[in-house]
Amino acid sequence: MKRIARHTRKILIPHKSNNYRPYLLRSVGVAAFLFFVLGAMFLSQIHVAILKGSDLLASVLPSFLVDLANADRSANNVGTLKVNPKLVFAAEEKAKDMVSRGYFAHNSPDGVTPWHWIAKAEYDFAYAGENLAVNFDDSALVNDAWMNSPSHRTNILNGKFTEIGIAAIEGEYKGRKTMFVVQMFGTPAAPRALSSAVLTPDGEAGDVKPVEVEKNLKPIITSSVLGESVDQTFLAVEDVNAEPMTTNRAQDEKILEEAPPVGLSDSLAVSPTRLLGYVYLAIGAVLVFAFLAILLVSHDRRKRHLIYISLLLIMLVSVYFIYRGLLLSDVVIK
Repeated sequence: MKRIARHTRKILIPHKSNNYRPYLLRSVGVAAFLFFVLGAMFLSQIHVAILKGSDLLASVLPSFLVDLANADRSANNVGTLKVNPKLVFAAEEKAKDMVSRGYFAHNSPDGVTPWHWIAKAEYDFAYAGENLAVNFDDSALVNDAWMNSPSHRTNILNGKFTEIGIAAIEGEYKGRKTMFVVQMFGTPAAPRALSSAVLTPDGEAGDVKPVEVEKNLKPIITSSVLGESVDQTFLAVEDVNAEPMTTNRAQDEKILEEAPPVGLSDSLAVSPTRLLGYVYLAIGAVLVFAFLAILLVSHDRRKRHLIYISLLLIMLVSVYFIYRGLLLSDVVIK
């Protein structure tokens, strides 16, 4: 430990034994800094490529996005969502349909609405909603994109929703392999007469036919958001003929799942940009420590060294935002 402390002192802190010139600010130190910063960015790109070629994203992403949604809801004092296998099935079927038929929208080209897939899963809802995403390199950026869109954010933070189901299916978007993500929200309806229940498809399994449920539905997101052209009707709806279930569905039907939290290693594995951010944050902390050390030790080169450290910090931040702005794909949401 003493040896590590001695070397750290030589690298970061100006003192007599290094002639008041920390090794970090010498040519070799600056070269090493650039090597680590640019090397980490290069490795992050390799991480993205490996992630796209593995099955990890499809297996971990749904649980990861559930964690992020519930974290956002908790931060806004909204109850957490439980995973319902029926909504997971609905999300999977919707994602598979988009991939197989080559579209990315709430409505299919022949008018099949999101609520068709929920009905196909035999999920009778009082409230339902859908968020979509495609064309992303980092899982955390999917949730960021939704939360930065007022309409999608409203879905995630909607206190009317109590359950969730998410699916991620690999497909092709504009000639590029990527993951199609479907996030379904729901609140089960209280038991009611069959005559007022949500209609189910009348075709055999696998048939894609519009389910006539729109006559009982109205949007529950009605705000007009500047710059958004999304039809709010297909983001979230309420069945005006249904009452939300108020009993403890988890105990009564035992179909809900407590989504196990995604471990730190898995969450970083599907979030290359977040991992790179942590690496750069650690490098930035070292630079701040060096800045303070130089500030506290009086010597002739102090002013010049403070300028050098400031330039290295600016370079670090600039590289990170250039990476995010130029090298990462723009997440497309609906």
